[in-house]
Amino acid sequence: AGGDGLDALVALIRSFVDKGGYAVQFNVFDAETLRDAQRFPERYSTLQVRVTGWSVYFTCLSKKEQDLYIARVAHGL
Repeated sequence: AGGDGLDALVALIRSFVDKGGYAVQFNVFDAETLRDAQRFPERYSTLQVRVTGWSVYFTCLSKKEQDLYIARVAHGL
């Protein structure tokens, strides 16, 4: 967390690129944002999440899929 966390993230990305990696994507939100999107989908029509290598609008997922995604985010997976 904080500056140390940012430094570690930058080092990870640099190492990935140095070893030939060419694409990296991050989801930057928390479980509470996703729960809010479930309650008020009209406020989050453009919220996209990564699911097994592709992007999808979170509000287009079924309730069960949303719950599974939120559980993964809440557990840091």
